[in-house]
Amino acid sequence: MLLFSMIMLASFFHFWRILLLGKINNSIGSNQEIITIKKISNNNSEILQKTEKEKVLEKIAQETNVRIFTTDNNIEIGGSGVLIKKENNTYFVVTNNHVINDINTPYNISTYDEKIYKGEVIKDKNNLNQEDLALLKFDSLEDYNIIKISQKPLMNNEVILASGFPFQKNLKQSQKLYYTMGKIEIILSKALIGGYQFGYTNLVHNGMSGGSILNEKGELIGLNGLGKYPIFGNPYIYEDGLIIDEKENDKMSELSWGIPVKKIEKFIENNN
Repeated sequence: MLLFSMIMLASFFHFWRILLLGKINNSIGSNQEIITIKKISNNNSEILQKTEKEKVLEKIAQETNVRIFTTDNNIEIGGSGVLIKKENNTYFVVTNNHVINDINTPYNISTYDEKIYKGEVIKDKNNLNQEDLALLKFDSLEDYNIIKISQKPLMNNEVILASGFPFQKNLKQSQKLYYTMGKIEIILSKALIGGYQFGYTNLVHNGMSGGSILNEKGELIGLNGLGKYPIFGNPYIYEDGLIIDEKENDKMSELSWGIPVKKIEKFIENNN
């Protein structure tokens, strides 16, 4: 009888132990599910915020980038530019010098509202020791936004948005602005020929030269101008003529390269 009672008591405690462990396990499982759901919610929130941030940057780029184009022997040529300054009803556009083939050529400037203006080249690069920059102007009664210029130094791994109007496979320039997100990967202590000084991961197509490079605040930090894996010549030469070694050259060719905004500001001050 005593043995039977002990067996029953042991079974009773074992039964309640199983129930208790089951409740604990269920509780842990529920907490894990809640934590998982919470993590997913946080990730969705971060993704949503990132998307909204990109939309804001794209809107700024859309309103401050312009398409520059002309026709030469029935072939459309040109690139991109940025609304950098306004004086009364005159707007100033900065772009790359290699976008402007001839200072005497009439160039058209198309704004985000699809209006087209006659642009006048007021300054282009006249020797190899200057930055690959040019300045145009056009008159308009419309109220266009001017890009805000960043006053902070460039930072490695800084997230950026590069924009421009690329040429398509049919050799026609896109009338829609193209955006690409990336980050800065290399900042040189001294500039390359043309003023190029920082390399970034964004893919820049032909036609996007002169387009804006914006930081996460929507401020201008530089201009596109040198894409990845250049076909012609060796652009990786410092302004002082020093040639970069082959290993470093290969690394640099994997990135797009931009002219920093400080050089752009100096160019405008000297040539306006």
